[in-house]
Amino acid sequence: ALDSMGPHSWAALSMTMMLWMLGLGLTPQLLFEEKRSHTLEALLLSPAHGGHVVAGKAVAGLIYCMIGAVLIFIFNAALVVQWVIAILAAVFGALLAVAIGLLLGVLLQTPQSMRIWAIAVIVPFFVLPVVLSFMAMDLPPSVNAVVRWFPSAALSRLFILSMTNQAPFAEWGPDTALIAGATMALLVVVAWRVRILDR
Repeated sequence: ALDSMGPHSWAALSMTMMLWMLGLGLTPQLLFEEKRSHTLEALLLSPAHGGHVVAGKAVAGLIYCMIGAVLIFIFNAALVVQWVIAILAAVFGALLAVAIGLLLGVLLQTPQSMRIWAIAVIVPFFVLPVVLSFMAMDLPPSVNAVVRWFPSAALSRLFILSMTNQAPFAEWGPDTALIAGATMALLVVVAWRVRILDR
């Protein structure tokens, strides 16, 4: 269960945090570097339009995250039972982390401002829900109902489900859809912001 901090819960927590740290730590740097060297403007003037730039950066960020996911799976392979769910969680979780990283990279100007936003936004909206999801039994039902809708909490639940013997679609399908929907919405916002820069 999510509330028992045994080896499965710690493994799920480490998997979730690894994806968040890589996606949110490295992906914004891809855009910060382009802005610093003024190559983003050149890219946007080239035949590659904003969507291509976003896709390229997303693929690079996804590769970083998936390398981290492979490493964390190697250390926790003995605990994973449902590999399809684990891989789906890793891919969708990495895409979400990359989408958030790209959004921060587009909206913010410097790595220093990223650190400020990490404390002000990322911790309460992405780290705290994961921690709270592991304390589900100790929280009021109303708080649990809100925490369930945070994609980061959904990601940790998927990793937990990947370590259980029984994981029907009704349990992991909605969490996967929540993460996929949040990812798509964020990527649309990123593409829109890059298109504004393109003008």
